[in-house]
Amino acid sequence: MKIGILINDITRTGGTEKITATLSDVFCRNGHDVAIVSCYKSNDCTSFHFNADVDMLYLSRGATLAGRMQRIKNYVSLISELRRVVRREKFDVLLCQSFPMSFMGITACRGTSTKAVACEHTSYDYYGRGVRLVSNAIYRFAGALVVINSSDKEIYDRFCRRVFMIPNIVGFDDGPRQQASYCPNIVSVGRLEHHKGFDRLIEAMRAVVSRHNNAVLHIYGDGDERDALRQQIDRAGLSSNVFLHGFCTDPGQVYAGKAFYVLPSRIEGFGLVLVEAASFGLPLIAFDCPNGPRDILADDGGILVADNDVAGLADAMLRLLEDEPAWLHYRERSRAIPSRYSEESIYPLWRDLFESLST
Repeated sequence: MKIGILINDITRTGGTEKITATLSDVFCRNGHDVAIVSCYKSNDCTSFHFNADVDMLYLSRGATLAGRMQRIKNYVSLISELRRVVRREKFDVLLCQSFPMSFMGITACRGTSTKAVACEHTSYDYYGRGVRLVSNAIYRFAGALVVINSSDKEIYDRFCRRVFMIPNIVGFDDGPRQQASYCPNIVSVGRLEHHKGFDRLIEAMRAVVSRHNNAVLHIYGDGDERDALRQQIDRAGLSSNVFLHGFCTDPGQVYAGKAFYVLPSRIEGFGLVLVEAASFGLPLIAFDCPNGPRDILADDGGILVADNDVAGLADAMLRLLEDEPAWLHYRERSRAIPSRYSEESIYPLWRDLFESLST
């Protein structure tokens, strides 16, 4: 099968780009012909490893730096170019990563033999009401809709006839991994944006440090809120306890030697970093935000804190810092998580989807 994967900008460093790299590699190794179709190219090279057999196609060589309305106009202007690519490449399936890409892909594939598959990578509640209404209508014309958590499947089943829940595949290298250490080092990873909730985590650290002045929070990632978070850290007097390290491609550097992982997001479609951290044996803490963490941490896989309960988040962090038996318990529970999101567990779901589209 020839598979195209449509994405906004494959040269960016977010979770969707990382997932796309993993999927394209898995599809290649399972005998598919794969090409990534990127609307834009902001950087000269990609941040993640790609299989050498994956073709990279760019609709535009520029970057998306304009405002929302201009971005919408840009996407619409690229539909005709995408249609030319679809017809030239003769994809069997075009996987469209996120709502804007799905709108483009479904429109461009109309009247062709290519089946457009809409792929949602965030929670239904992430979008505003207007986008939700449009997406509910547009997704009805897709060959299928893929969501990554059970809550969203229940919602979209009301609007779409072919909804598949396929969690993300989390790829791991085969090298040795330094496991979690019972120490005062805490870690969190993500793009520094409002919906990732790092301001809530920094606020919780004030209570943690008041009892453990040697506790250290390491945050990895870049984004628009970096300066605001730095100012929050300074105002709270946490400059010796909270560090913004920027983006890092080496998971060993990020997770090794840390005590546990905290996900403070306001909204998450999945929570890829939870599974990555679990592969290093880190106990996991997350806000019970919509919608992904509750699936990953089901059956006592980690500590779920009521959403926006910052005091409760601090209490959970203090528990793992002060109660070694609890820390050991959640370390063992987290070790069972990665196998649920391995290629061996998830690829058969994709295979079933592809087979259903060819019948």
